[in-house]
Amino acid sequence: LRRCIYHYINFPSAERLEAIVRLHHPGAEPQLLKAAITIFYQLRALKLEKSPATAEMLDWFAYLAAKNFSANEIEKLPGASTLIKSQGDLKRLSEIQRLGINTVYERRTTNHYN
Repeated sequence: LRRCIYHYINFPSAERLEAIVRLHHPGAEPQLLKAAITIFYQLRALKLEKSPATAEMLDWFAYLAAKNFSANEIEKLPGASTLIKSQGDLKRLSEIQRLGINTVYERRTTNHYN
């Protein structure tokens, strides 16, 4: 018989996630990184079928940095296919990209988003 040990690890805080991203992208532009982390946590708060995790954040940030996006250009989630992990979440993604994450997040937090 084999035994498995289950250990839950809390999702990192925004500060810890920023440190993790900086380890992988030491030259990260500060405003872009802060904006990406804010948007990332807003996306997680939307209760997708499968919330993006740290690995997806790293992939998304690599895309944003490689394409030289600025902080004010990412509200509609360019390259967001790196963040989405299920077919069902693609519908929400199209709405987010059409309206912007801030609008969709605001609706969600005021119970207008299902």
